[in-house]
Amino acid sequence: MAGGAGIGMTVGRAMGRGPVRGRNVLLWLVLTLIITACVPLYENHGYVPTDKDMAILKVGVDTRDTVAATIGRPSAEGLLGDEAWYYVQSRWRTIGAAAPVEIDRQVVAIT
Repeated sequence: MAGGAGIGMTVGRAMGRGPVRGRNVLLWLVLTLIITACVPLYENHGYVPTDKDMAILKVGVDTRDTVAATIGRPSAEGLLGDEAWYYVQSRWRTIGAAAPVEIDRQVVAIT
C-alpha cells in the first residue's frame, strides 16, 4: 500500500504541472506580444538631395534640365506657378496601434 500511495501522489503532482506549465507559456506569449507591440517602427517618405549633391549645383548656371539630371525631379512643384521645385522628406514613428507621428521633416526648395 505504501508503494501505491506514492504512485498516486506522483501522478497527482505530474497532472498538476500541466495547467501551470500552460499558464507559464501563455504568460510568456502575452508578455512577448506586449513588448514587441511597443517597439517603435520608423518609416521614411520622400527624398531630399544630400549636401554633396547640392554642392554640385551652380546658382545661375544650372537649368531645370541639369538639376533634374543631377539630383532628380522633385515630388512636388510650386503651387502658384512653375517657378519652384520642392524636395520633401519625412520620418514617421508608429508605436503599437497608435497613429503614426511625424518626427522629422526636411524641405529643400530650388527656384
